[in-house]
Amino acid sequence: MEEQILEENKKVSLSELAKIEVSISESRAELEKLKSEEEEYFNIRESKVKELIDRVLKESKEVFNEIVNHHTELSSFSNRLNDFKEEVIKTSQYVNKESQSLENRTQDADNILNLKLIELDKIKKDIQNNKSQIESDKKEIEILKEKLRIENKILLDKRQAFERAWKDLKK
Repeated sequence: MEEQILEENKKVSLSELAKIEVSISESRAELEKLKSEEEEYFNIRESKVKELIDRVLKESKEVFNEIVNHHTELSSFSNRLNDFKEEVIKTSQYVNKESQSLENRTQDADNILNLKLIELDKIKKDIQNNKSQIESDKKEIEILKEKLRIENKILLDKRQAFERAWKDLKK
């Protein structure tokens, strides 16, 4: 009966250990997913900034080439250049706005990552506590096994003594 209880306790401990290992695996997968999402986010951000810079650079080069090639049209081009300047300012404002938005999203991602790391630390602590409990349970099981072995030996000795006494009474 006690062996069944010990066996059941052992099964429960093993089941809890399996659940803990699944939880660890899930946490690692979530962490890898977050790392992948963060990397993708930075790549997209970098790509957008490069596109805007390339576009502004391309437009700037075109304007500059027109100025060099058309000195006689400098006064009329000056008006167009002022228009372009306004577009660059708007683009700059847009880039600044998007940059701020990107920084906010990055901060949010950092906050989420920090929360996940805190959660992961908690899981690690729980696992350590569970390991300690399992070790304690193992020690207790060993003690109970030893007690059962001693009790079994005592019963066997009593049985042998009883059988000898019974043989003696029969004589």
